[in-house]
Amino acid sequence: MGHATRREPLRESAAAWHDRVHRDDVTEETRAAFALWLAESPEHRAAYGEIDRTWTALKSTATKLRSSRCATRPLYASRAEHRRTLIL
Repeated sequence: MGHATRREPLRESAAAWHDRVHRDDVTEETRAAFALWLAESPEHRAAYGEIDRTWTALKSTATKLRSSRCATRPLYASRAEHRRTLIL
């Protein structure tokens, strides 16, 4: 089994923890279980850090795309006008 294949279950666990602890309804029990999971090994902390950095980068990119989309929105009076322009 290759190094990347062995890491995949750990990455999946880290991603699941990331999802759980970032929910609006996260409980103290979940936070405590997460802290224990992180403390179990340096690999857990590294995998979680990688997931968190990836998620942060994705959110940043999405925000930039939304901002640029707003700035470059076509200046058509309506969607129908836009469609007519595309058809012609």
